[in-house]
Amino acid sequence: MPDLEVDEETGEVYARVFYTRPYRSGDKGSCERNHELFRYVIAKGKSLDDLTQDDVNFIFSNINSYPRKSLNYQCPIDVINSMMGKDFATRLKIIKIPFKQLTFKKKLK
Repeated sequence: MPDLEVDEETGEVYARVFYTRPYRSGDKGSCERNHELFRYVIAKGKSLDDLTQDDVNFIFSNINSYPRKSLNYQCPIDVINSMMGKDFATRLKIIKIPFKQLTFKKKLK
């Protein structure tokens, strides 16, 4: 899928696409935790069609504000901001939510 990774006209690399085998959590590493947290909010089998961008931003602001053992108990938002600049996540419309305000049980749809 080179057209997803590279702009055909300029050669600019947008992203790298990696493929994993179905039902092989070892291939996916840390994304499995993100998937688990996402499914606390949106149950498996529920349609995502009615989600708004604000809903998605809310969900992933919560997920990325949750400290991870794999990140030495830092939040993914803090790690990406330290790597890419202090407001990187904000530019993606992902905000840090204080730990005591995190919610994964709110069923949006």
